[in-house]
Amino acid sequence: MDRNPGLHLLEDSRGVADIAAGFKVAAIDLPEVPFILSPSLRFELTNGSQDVVQGNGDGMLIPAISAAWGIGRFHVIGDVGMEIALDPDAESTSLFYHLHLDYALHRFLVPFVEFGGFTYTDGGDGSNLVKIRGGGEVPIGVAQDLLGADPEEAYDYASLGSRSMAGHTVVAGALGLRVPVNEHLILGAAWEVPLTPSRDVLRQRASVNVTLEF
Repeated sequence: MDRNPGLHLLEDSRGVADIAAGFKVAAIDLPEVPFILSPSLRFELTNGSQDVVQGNGDGMLIPAISAAWGIGRFHVIGDVGMEIALDPDAESTSLFYHLHLDYALHRFLVPFVEFGGFTYTDGGDGSNLVKIRGGGEVPIGVAQDLLGADPEEAYDYASLGSRSMAGHTVVAGALGLRVPVNEHLILGAAWEVPLTPSRDVLRQRASVNVTLEF
């Protein structure tokens, strides 16, 4: 990660993100419908660099369930899950949810719209450290106070462990395009913006991806 907050108080920084591992099971698979339902369980490690607000706490337990359904060229994919902080002082606990809708206009042209969000059930104690310009570190709660900002979280980027997060909700929407080059390779791009007054660290985001399937 290359983190550039764009704030006079906080220092730019680089580092490595946390890694998650887990498993997913096709509990219901009806290709003739088509419909699939898949529960999953992941554990997020704390291997990341604290310089980029990673590596906090004792890790995250992430249970979730996802489903997909389609008819003709139209497809719906959704999921709901929870990020459970094993150290609730260091990281916030949240519910997350996503909805993806796409329609294949052509074999090589699949536009889509997506919605996703986080609702926090508990916050941390604001003690995670962040670097400030000129050297030194301060707790994230102190940095938010100095910036005159309400406590906020990091959406899907990280868990800051900010204070007073219970009930805090952020929802975003995205428009994008997938290009299935062949049966193994898919290219994609999307533009995402927040839809709620609360935005956390998300202001606007462009993303591109390359998917390989075997």
